[in-house]
Amino acid sequence: MRRRPRQRRARESVEALVEATRQLLDEGPVTSWSTDAVAERAGVSIGTLYQYFEDKADLVRAVGERHVRGIAEALAGIEPPDASEPSLHRYATTVLEITADAHARDHRLHDTLIELGLAPSLREAVAGAERDARKGLARVAARQRAPDPELAGGMAYDLIERFAHKRLGEASGDETPRLLARYADELAAVLAGKT
Repeated sequence: MRRRPRQRRARESVEALVEATRQLLDEGPVTSWSTDAVAERAGVSIGTLYQYFEDKADLVRAVGERHVRGIAEALAGIEPPDASEPSLHRYATTVLEITADAHARDHRLHDTLIELGLAPSLREAVAGAERDARKGLARVAARQRAPDPELAGGMAYDLIERFAHKRLGEASGDETPRLLARYADELAAVLAGKT
């Protein structure tokens, strides 16, 4: 991003540009649209776009940052489970549903970030979100009296990542509920220190 918007109207314009980019990514590969299309979809001038973003890659990077931030905020907002098995299972299911929804909404983003070579530029945002998520999951594991909460939190994070980036991509729409239920069982077991 070239510069950060300071005024409310500028922030709204930047958010509209990021959302327009996300929508266009959803409709087709990055090569199928232009910055003009982004500006038009966002309802702002191309000059406004270039005040804040250098190019399409910069716009996609902003979508990636918003994606990571959105998942982190949603996960942080989940009510921690108590020590009961039903509460833990509800928590695990909610975590996976949030993750699945975010990745379904931004389903082309991951491949586009890799294609454009932008994954390294997002590494800091992803690393911070990952650290926070692992700590949060370790706190949940500690509440469940897992023998090694840090290990359980790390394993839980890895399981969620695999679910989001590998398994969901391979599953058909009909398989998703069954897959989510299976992973929720596994996630609850990991957080309880049973695996």
